[in-house]
Amino acid sequence: MKRSLGYLVILCFFPLLYWLGDQIWEEVEKSRTHEQELREQVQLTEIKKPLPVKMVDRNGNLFSEDYVEWRNPVSYKEVPEIAKQLFILSEDRNFYQHIGFDISGIIRAVAENAKQNSIQQGGSTITQQLVRMLYLSEEKTYERKLMEIFYAYELEKLYDKDKILEMYLNEMYFANQVYGIGGAATYYFNKPLQECTVAEIAFLAAIPNNPSLYDPLVHFENTKARQERLIDILAKEKMITLEEANT
Repeated sequence: MKRSLGYLVILCFFPLLYWLGDQIWEEVEKSRTHEQELREQVQLTEIKKPLPVKMVDRNGNLFSEDYVEWRNPVSYKEVPEIAKQLFILSEDRNFYQHIGFDISGIIRAVAENAKQNSIQQGGSTITQQLVRMLYLSEEKTYERKLMEIFYAYELEKLYDKDKILEMYLNEMYFANQVYGIGGAATYYFNKPLQECTVAEIAFLAAIPNNPSLYDPLVHFENTKARQERLIDILAKEKMITLEEANT
């Protein structure tokens, strides 16, 4: 009797197992379709940026420059090491370890946002910031943040870390329609980035964190204060001495 009852129970489970299997297969198919749609959406196309138009006379002398965006792209090798380290230390210390996004940073940001009941912190890596500048908006929603992570992951598969850092340094906004650290050097100091001092590089590095708040033409003291905080970071990390920092 017990054996017969056991067989009956097992037979009753077959329709349930069949239904569960059908549901699981349906979800797998949905997942595959969603993944394919996502891959089709994440198209990391090359983006052309307008450079300043230089006008010269018949003797080749420059007499005017016109620009919508002030840019002066620099290669990775042309960027002083101190500039690279400044942005890595202040923006993304795990840059060379993560795969485009940093789980620990995201968790911290989510916890902080939950406390404030709004999206204030993004936990964005340098790669995510680059993705936002190139392909996405500044809209603060969880959907946009999710797309940012997917784009960042795809970008890391296309380029090595040095190339991503180079693109990032050339794409950052430095207020006053100035883009890229090379453009910032020529716009604010009227000289190539390679000729800038550590103090000048730190001053430039202070701006992109909040281009409105740290616009040196409007809020010079704010920019100067953040420059000094960045110099303190360099001293703490022993990239410069305390004497150099004070100077």
